[in-house]
Amino acid sequence: FGEVMTSMTLFFMLPVESMLIAARLFRTEIKDRTWPMLLSLPQSLPEIAYAKLGGALFALCPCVFWFCAGIVLNSEDFAKVLTDILQEPTAICGFAVYFAHLLLFVHLTALFSVLSNAWAGALLAMVTSFMGIWVNYAIVLVPIMILTLSSGGPSAWGPTTVETYFAIGMGASAALILLLTGCVHFLIGVRLKSAAAQ
Repeated sequence: FGEVMTSMTLFFMLPVESMLIAARLFRTEIKDRTWPMLLSLPQSLPEIAYAKLGGALFALCPCVFWFCAGIVLNSEDFAKVLTDILQEPTAICGFAVYFAHLLLFVHLTALFSVLSNAWAGALLAMVTSFMGIWVNYAIVLVPIMILTLSSGGPSAWGPTTVETYFAIGMGASAALILLLTGCVHFLIGVRLKSAAAQ
C-alpha cells in the first residue's frame, strides 16, 4: 500500500497539484487587473512573483504528507528501491528527465495561463509537454540507434556500453529541457512586466 501511495503521489498528485498552482498563480491578478497595483508596492517584480510562488507552494503540503506516509508504511522496500536507483546511472538520469519535464510543464502552464486563461493554459501546457516527451525520446534514442548501426549493430555492444549511452543521452536531454525551462521562465517575467504596463 505504501508503494502505491508514493508512486501515485510522485507521478499523479504532484503533477496535477503543480499544474493547478501554476495555472492560478498570476491569473487572478491579471484577469482582475490588479497586477499593476500589486507592482506599485516598494518591491521588485521578482520579489513579488517569488513571494506569491512561495505562498502557493504550501498547497503541496498534502502531496508531501502522502509521500512521506507512503515511505513510512513501506520503509524497507523504499530503502531497497532507492539503493537500486542510486546504483544505476540510467535510473538516476531517468528521474532527472522526469523532474525536468515536470518543471518545464509547470512553467509552460504558468506562461500559457498569463497569456490566455487558467484552463486554456493548463490544456496548452499538457499538449505541448506531451509533444515534448516524444521529442525527448527522439533526442535520446535516435543518436543511440545511429551509434548502434555504425558500430556493427547491437550484438557489438555490451550492456555497459548501452547503459552508458542511454545515461549520456538522458543527461543531455535533461540539460536541454532545463535550458528550455529557463527560456520559459524568462518569458513569464517578460509577460508579467508587459501586464503591469497595461
